[in-house]
Amino acid sequence: MSIFNQITALLLAGELVAYLLSLVPLTFIPVRSRKAALHACAALLANDTVKWLSRLVLLIVAGVFVDTVSRLYRLDESLHKGHHHHEHGIGEATLEDLQYKTKLFYSQRNMYLSVASLFMILVLYRRMKDVYLILQLQEQEESSRTTIKALKEQVTMIIQKADPNPSSSKAASTAGDKDSGSAAAPAAPAKPSDPTEQSGIRKRGGGGGAGSKAD
Repeated sequence: MSIFNQITALLLAGELVAYLLSLVPLTFIPVRSRKAALHACAALLANDTVKWLSRLVLLIVAGVFVDTVSRLYRLDESLHKGHHHHEHGIGEATLEDLQYKTKLFYSQRNMYLSVASLFMILVLYRRMKDVYLILQLQEQEESSRTTIKALKEQVTMIIQKADPNPSSSKAASTAGDKDSGSAAAPAAPAKPSDPTEQSGIRKRGGGGGAGSKAD
């Protein structure tokens, strides 16, 4: 394996490790610490030297990919030419086939390594953006919680200042509730009078009137 292929393989291994580490839940670390770490990584990547090194590595990976594709194309052409102009013995043909398969295997391996490295660069870029967005949302949630808590404390302080003696107000309110409850209680319904008693009273009244007339 050449030095460029080794760089591609090491880059792919590092990208896989970084992606797996980004999947680990880090909820035990405060949000501000995680965001500060991401800011530090962003500041490191914004350095000119790191930028040029990353561009150089990306160029090497792209060059490996182009080289492997061209090698595969040349191997395919050589295979077709060997089939058209085959004038060797059985042993030599078998050796040539073995060499061809070996070159084909190495070329395909290098192509897969380079393609995977380029793909993982895009995956890591998108993953880091998602992680940063999640951290921003968590920080906004924590800040909103703290503001809500401070507003609740301010409301309670304003209520306490407006009513310095909450016990007397509570007692007065309970007494007012009791008075309103007693005033709102319905009166007891009157008992219906007996019709026989009413008729007896009428008869007595009528008898008294007749006696007075006779007198």
